[in-house]
Amino acid sequence: IYLKNCQATAADCRIADNKGIDAHASGGGVYIDEYAGFTMTGGTLISGNSAANQGGAVCVSNASAAGFAMEDGEISGNSATNGGGIATTGVGSFEITGGKIARNSASGDGGGVYISFGFTRDAEKRIANCDIDGNTAGSYGGGVFIQGNSFINVELCSDSIRRNSAMDGGGVYINQMDKLSLSGRLHINGNQCSGRGANLYLHSSDTM
Repeated sequence: IYLKNCQATAADCRIADNKGIDAHASGGGVYIDEYAGFTMTGGTLISGNSAANQGGAVCVSNASAAGFAMEDGEISGNSATNGGGIATTGVGSFEITGGKIARNSASGDGGGVYISFGFTRDAEKRIANCDIDGNTAGSYGGGVFIQGNSFINVELCSDSIRRNSAMDGGGVYINQMDKLSLSGRLHINGNQCSGRGANLYLHSSDTM
């Protein structure tokens, strides 16, 4: 599914077994481009999709006003180079308030969720009340990978992040953040790594 200049809601839907095979292909299941928004709710399942580049299930582009919201549902069994489940790389809105992200894989970074800001300013991303379970990454962030800069804020609230694996940051890998908020009944446990930070790898966070 490719979205541009529109808003879409998936309620009790199934998006499965799609492939983006071009070297630059992103968003194997859903690609959200400029001035578009996508909301997952109900029993929606996004599963078995793959992308050669970013976002095996969902990719939120770095274009203006692209947005993603996950209220419920499941993203599982997807794969990509970065962001086996979800990838977001820009200023657009990104909020997860429920659901499950499980058994996704990335050959690079972010098995479950990949968040990278580059030179983005004044952006906020939130992941809350989500079960992030059994995802894998070849390099950093088996469950969640966050590459920030000095102008962005990220909140992890009341999530369960468990049984994920990577080289560094088996559960969560975070680098260069202006403000990181860990709140609520947040459980990061039972993750594995071959290098450093089985549960949490944190580098250069100004405020926590």
